[in-house]
Amino acid sequence: MREFDLLIRLMKRLRSPVNGCPWDRSQTPGSLAKHIIEEANELAAAIQSGCVDSQIDELGDVLLQVVFLSRIHQEKGHFSIRDVIHRLRCKLIRRHPHIFGSLRAETAAEVKQLWEQVKSREKGRDSVISDYPNSMPALSVAARIGEQAAAVGFDWCGLPDSQNEPGARRHAAELALEKISEETRELKYAIKHKDSAQVAEELGDLIFSTVNVARLLGINAESALQAANFKFTRRFRSMESRLREKGGFPARLSLEEWETLWRDCKEEELKSWKVERKEIEK
Repeated sequence: MREFDLLIRLMKRLRSPVNGCPWDRSQTPGSLAKHIIEEANELAAAIQSGCVDSQIDELGDVLLQVVFLSRIHQEKGHFSIRDVIHRLRCKLIRRHPHIFGSLRAETAAEVKQLWEQVKSREKGRDSVISDYPNSMPALSVAARIGEQAAAVGFDWCGLPDSQNEPGARRHAAELALEKISEETRELKYAIKHKDSAQVAEELGDLIFSTVNVARLLGINAESALQAANFKFTRRFRSMESRLREKGGFPARLSLEEWETLWRDCKEEELKSWKVERKEIEK
């Protein structure tokens, strides 16, 4: 593809020791690692926003990191971008034996099961659960290992075949909610007995169970938590604004007064949302 070839040549020019860019020449795989994470997060945000134009920009930024890293390694004689593409193409063929081989997979759940099986064989693992880096968000890891366990039938849905049955995942989520109640009771017990180590363990179990519910409902736990953070921040700032209008001071409010402010802000948001919905429905 001509555009891709032009991009490769552009990166070569930017890295040129003769007339290249000083900043681009100074970069290493280590220095680019943080940018890869940042660009991936910005792409995820663009996807969540639904803005197609933003997704084009952010996909380009992610592609830049791949091309940039590949160029650095090519200069060192390790590999080129073409090696990366070739290995990826071979991997996709290997991990789709139902397309390029004799195996069969009729549902998305069966495909995921095959993918994990092939992946485990490739990496020589004796477990379907992968090893994830500590730098990876814990919520994302929890969702992934839940998916991997589910691929072999260890899930509230039972066997992978049932994961696409009407209502099966919703029913499974309801069962998983009961696990949250169980973990909450165990957390309360640990808190009551002032066992800090057990409190931390039970709290982790509670969060893990919550991520499982999100996974079964098809909700990204990381995105859901980000939305909750945004909502809390918006409401808290609204409370602060009301306090300023009345000449109040946050540090002097009682818990009951905070609760009243929070309830008022929440009710105001709900009224605004209903008005907006009516306008849209018109």
